[in-house]
Amino acid sequence: MNYQSLGQLWNEFIKHGTQIAQEALQLRYIGWDHKTRFFSPQSLDEDKGQVSGVLDSGEVISFPVESAFWVKYNDGMENEAKAV
Repeated sequence: MNYQSLGQLWNEFIKHGTQIAQEALQLRYIGWDHKTRFFSPQSLDEDKGQVSGVLDSGEVISFPVESAFWVKYNDGMENEAKAV
């Protein structure tokens, strides 16, 4: 898998935003278990260095832009086997 920082994925989304405007960006942190499927980023606060958005559960949350190990979410990823 191609892991990236949240900031890298956000910048990629903004750069190509006009092409993907119909689709919401859905990201998954590789450390999450099956209870959380994805994070949909909505805004960047450059002063705080955080990306804010919504989890699939509806919870509003922010993560640091430099946080690593994010991937674009695909249906069913939360059920894939992973090392313990």
